[in-house]
Amino acid sequence: MDNLKSIWDQLSCDSKQLELKGNGDKESIFAKLESEELLRKKFNPLLIVFIISFTLFLGLLILRNDSVVSYSKLLGIVFVTLASISIAILSQGVKMPLKQFEHDKSSMIFLRKVREKLNQSKNMLVLGLILQNIFLTTGLYLIIFYNIEAVNPGYLYPFLGFMFGLGGAVIGGSLAFYHKHYKSTYQLIDHFLSE
Repeated sequence: MDNLKSIWDQLSCDSKQLELKGNGDKESIFAKLESEELLRKKFNPLLIVFIISFTLFLGLLILRNDSVVSYSKLLGIVFVTLASISIAILSQGVKMPLKQFEHDKSSMIFLRKVREKLNQSKNMLVLGLILQNIFLTTGLYLIIFYNIEAVNPGYLYPFLGFMFGLGGAVIGGSLAFYHKHYKSTYQLIDHFLSE
């Protein structure tokens, strides 16, 4: 009888430890997302400074040798700047509802909301990368090729092919990094929601 009681106590203890580990995993999702939000808040001012300084440097570099400022080059600089702004804003456009669930980190509603926000974040990242590629290609075309009277197709088509190929590689690489970075988070969420 004593053996049966000790086995029962072990089973009871193991189930409590398993429940604690499950809640710890849920809170680790919250902690990971919270640390990422803190990093964004810390580095966003640097991102703004980088975009402004990059735009100024690019403008000085392009317009330095021109005696007459052409509108196409100015518009090209604006498009290149929009490429930087689009990826910066859209990749961070989805905010996780951390304040809303600060006292209820282990709820299923929180996990469903996190999965929904992660999916939205991935879609916004892809949209930002597509817009970045379009703006960058348009801007560089206006800077390099627009004022040339007879554009050689031997230069234009490889340029366009390179830019769109680069865009595809960046989107594929970013999605691979995104899936690798959030793989454990998705697995934990799916594990708890399937129970």
